[in-house]
Amino acid sequence: VMSTYGALLNGATLHPRSVKASGFSSIGRWLQDQGITIYHSTPTVFRLFMSGSHERASFPKVRVVVLGGEPVTRSDVEVFNRHFVAGAVLVNGLGPTESTVTLQNFIAHGHEQTTGLVSVGTPIGATEVLLLDEHGLPAESEGELAFSSEHLALGYWRRPDQDEKAFQPHATDPLRRIYRTGDLARRDPGGSYYFIGRKDLQVKINGVRIELEEVECAVERLAGVRQCVALAQTDLRGQNLIAAYVLRLPGSEPLSALREALRQSLPDSMIPHRFIEVDSFPLTPSNKVDRLALGDLYPIDVQAAHSHGALANDEFEEKLTALWFELLGQVPSGHDADFFQCGGDSLMAVQLVDGLEHLTGRRVELGDVFIKRTFEAIAELARSCAVEAQERVGTVVPLTRHPANRGEHLFCICGIQLYQPLADAIGEPVNVSGVFLAVEDEILRGKRVPPLEEIASMYLDVMLEYQPTGPFRLAGVSFGGMLAFEIARQLRDRHHEVVFLGVFDTILPQTIGRFRRLRRLRGHLALALRHGPGEILKRLRRKFIPPSRQEALDNLTGLSRDELALERGEIYSVALEAYRKNMPGYAGDTFFYRARERSEFEKVCFPLHCNWPSYVSGRFLAREVGGGHVTMLEQPFVGGLAALVASDMRLPS
Repeated sequence: VMSTYGALLNGATLHPRSVKASGFSSIGRWLQDQGITIYHSTPTVFRLFMSGSHERASFPKVRVVVLGGEPVTRSDVEVFNRHFVAGAVLVNGLGPTESTVTLQNFIAHGHEQTTGLVSVGTPIGATEVLLLDEHGLPAESEGELAFSSEHLALGYWRRPDQDEKAFQPHATDPLRRIYRTGDLARRDPGGSYYFIGRKDLQVKINGVRIELEEVECAVERLAGVRQCVALAQTDLRGQNLIAAYVLRLPGSEPLSALREALRQSLPDSMIPHRFIEVDSFPLTPSNKVDRLALGDLYPIDVQAAHSHGALANDEFEEKLTALWFELLGQVPSGHDADFFQCGGDSLMAVQLVDGLEHLTGRRVELGDVFIKRTFEAIAELARSCAVEAQERVGTVVPLTRHPANRGEHLFCICGIQLYQPLADAIGEPVNVSGVFLAVEDEILRGKRVPPLEEIASMYLDVMLEYQPTGPFRLAGVSFGGMLAFEIARQLRDRHHEVVFLGVFDTILPQTIGRFRRLRRLRGHLALALRHGPGEILKRLRRKFIPPSRQEALDNLTGLSRDELALERGEIYSVALEAYRKNMPGYAGDTFFYRARERSEFEKVCFPLHCNWPSYVSGRFLAREVGGGHVTMLEQPFVGGLAALVASDMRLPS
């Protein structure tokens, strides 16, 4: 609409071009020959056209480049600056057919773009732009874009059902309507809007809401990547995962290097589980990437079938490859593929140990999986393991990749894989290790929940075997913070020196006790909203049906990852509830790191210090850090936490 009538109604010549018929390589010559002054396409077509152009190609006649229909990124601005001339303007806007021109951002040639996403600008005159939450109510700074103006389309031709979905009455003006675009956007303090994706492209991975366009933007910022399209796919386990389809530049790094590079800018939850190299992307008739066709070209089961036997050296490795695929939804990319970097977590590690026992008849220790990690090392571990489980109480797992010979040692408690980003970010001279207990296996399965003091004592024994004398430095997140507190107390009772106790966003059990029922209700409600009433029935079934029948039913139906997380929290709450009744005090120094991102419920309930000073008679310092309860330990927030921890560890007692 804008291109056609914008040209014809202003007396300009209109030059439509079919890229399907003519391809991309000839666009540059065509622009020069026809004397084109205003170029308009989707960002995908622009990238494909420019990637086929000579590195010194220039288009001096083009004074306006208009991109729309998809997110525009920093690399697009950089390409515009490189190939077009001073005085030219790049226009990034957002205006669906129902509202045509609504938001526009005019970017002058030479502008240095510092953020990955490029703003779609501010509203044009006489247009009201709203952000709505999932219930259609006004959102503060992020939500679904909605427009209201006198220039909205009247509706869809003979589609009243579609009209009802897209248009709604205006809250204060009966003569106007609101059009809900289905686009998600973020508004900055200056009033500019950023298109962050389609509502139907917002997905949840392991309970975390992911914007696929943000993943694409991060991948495209990496060296050697020309373009990326991220899709949410369902693996054979029924779990959602992120697949990144990558168009690379010649001579760039292998795909295996992308995952590690992304850890510098993305939290683990947003790192793609699969990277697939493509030569080109299928396009829709409107020259946007055809995401449905792309997923059909590279389905999960087909790729797995082609690569299942390619890695294996023998029959056992072939079976291990199948087990790896069953758990992670992908086959290992090589013998050095890391189980946890490929999306594994502690719950999957338990399943891996079970699977290895089924394959070999011998039980690998769960803690060894955190140490070995790679496909090759796990295979060797399973082959050589001739010892029954439960020989060791636990183990210390070094997380610092290049430990300093005489560095300060920081023991991180409970949930080893959570602390790897902290170990990577904190740097020398701190050596970070995770402490793993064999009993964690039983706790994760819900078989046995020892008292918190007993769990702490077992951790302490493992630590003293590794480091017999002080000084000791400990840290833990959530339940691990409570354990670290009790371990530090027991260390002091045994006359060991504790010079640092870091508690990461741990809410005291007394506080949890006051609100536990409401928190559980909120968790159950979230499950019901995500999965429907069937989940509540499943929970009731497990509460009232005898255990012998539960096991048979659970083997048939399984538990969702959201349920497992909720179950895990309730298992830990049993130990916390008992500890609450007679919680001792601690005479040492304590550093409390509180996550800045809280739910509204938590903001009301808990003060910044979470009542910790009532139980600490030594020095108490509270810090607020970026991120949420778990994401504070992930990129991009973990760097700030690591800097504070390193600084606090150097403070004199």
